[in-house]
Amino acid sequence: MNRKNKSTKVRSDKFKKSHSRERAFFSSISICIVLLILIIRLTYIMIYKNKEYKHMAQGQWNSQVTVEADRGDIKDRNGSILATSIDVYRVDLDLEAID
Repeated sequence: MNRKNKSTKVRSDKFKKSHSRERAFFSSISICIVLLILIIRLTYIMIYKNKEYKHMAQGQWNSQVTVEADRGDIKDRNGSILATSIDVYRVDLDLEAID
């Protein structure tokens, strides 16, 4: 290898190292900025929008839906009952009464 090729190779290696360091630096800065934005947004939701989301969640939690599902019995080919409709009872817990 002659002298010119050696110096070109050394410069090329230095350029690759500095270029990869710059890319790593900008990548880490970008990730930090995205995480900072995410933390700010979550803090905003937890502090300022708390009541609104709590009200929405309670509305979804306390909704009442009546499902009419009396469809009759399911039988196999010999006439034996595989599944049948029965009455089911449900017990609810009032969280505000506990506090």
